[in-house]
Amino acid sequence: MSPTAATASPQTPGHTLPHEHNRSGASTPSRPLRPVHGRGFSVQLTGYDKHLPGDDLEQLRLDIQHNAVRLNLGGLFTCPELVRAALAPRDDRRPTVLDIGTGSGAWAVDMSKEFPHCDVVGMDLVEPKAGQSGNGLPSNCQLDVGDANTYVNLQPEASFDVIHKRSAEPGISDFHGFLYDCARTLRPGGVLLLATGSPQIYDRQRNPFPVVDEGETGFTHTQRTFGAVYEASLKTGNYNVHHAFLWDDWIRDNPNFEHIEARFDYVPLGEYELDMPAAKKEAAHKMRVAFSQILNSFKPMLVLGGMDQDTADAWVQASIEELSHPETFPEGYVRWRYTTAIRKDTPFIARTDPSAPVDHSKLRIVVPKTSGAPFFSD
Repeated sequence: MSPTAATASPQTPGHTLPHEHNRSGASTPSRPLRPVHGRGFSVQLTGYDKHLPGDDLEQLRLDIQHNAVRLNLGGLFTCPELVRAALAPRDDRRPTVLDIGTGSGAWAVDMSKEFPHCDVVGMDLVEPKAGQSGNGLPSNCQLDVGDANTYVNLQPEASFDVIHKRSAEPGISDFHGFLYDCARTLRPGGVLLLATGSPQIYDRQRNPFPVVDEGETGFTHTQRTFGAVYEASLKTGNYNVHHAFLWDDWIRDNPNFEHIEARFDYVPLGEYELDMPAAKKEAAHKMRVAFSQILNSFKPMLVLGGMDQDTADAWVQASIEELSHPETFPEGYVRWRYTTAIRKDTPFIARTDPSAPVDHSKLRIVVPKTSGAPFFSD
């Protein structure tokens, strides 16, 4: 999640990457990190309980997660016919893509390779690993450092043909307003791609694993730990984790979008089918590794939410050990939510009213089984 701070890269002669001349909100590429409970966070942050780290360990995890999602989807995005139409070669200009919360930069780099006639900008709070010196950034890819809360709003109107955001919503304070910023910045006919993973595990029937005490039926260390992470988020006031519940309705209410499509995709954590294709097997392995590693990334959030360090260490380690044995771990899946929308071919209409208040008590992601409430409320 972040604004603009480009990484130097060789340019095509006579060609300027998008916004290279207009870097409002950008900062110089660097990786200043502040240690918080054993992990490195962006120095721009004030509420560490609302974010994941930005250190090398987290960026490597994001690479693994990116490849798991790509393999399971069979590509870099949903609705490929819409994306390819928006990014078709043109005589008058080069199509442009913005990746918000680019993380390690893997999605932006892969897009720049798949669409060499397009310019791709990835941005995040911490300099993406792919943009560091010696990593061979493609000449049509630019990686910026900044804040997603301001970056999109600072870009010129009708700047991008595709805007992509994956799992960056916890760091965006006004997601309803952010969608208006995206609509203003997209060109007519442009595509908005939103994606996020759910921080819990689902069974074959697509029901969440229960959050119960050790020794009770259905107990897993992993789901208990994810439940604790979610409770820590709410305890520290980070209701941004609920944005994925709301963005479909917010997009439908936005007068600038049309042709909204939403879908769920379930990535297995093991090889549960005898005839599972090789790509799906690899996706399952990578997602299990990424899901295991994110527990370490969540550890500072647990401590900032009030759990003592020893308990956080023990819970996370037990969960990682559990996930490392897929042959004994219950059959489980990670759910990804994807929403696609098209920018209407009409003048931009600005938001006139603030978002209506949200009753977050009705938007529970993970709740204890004994509460009688649904495990996952959409």
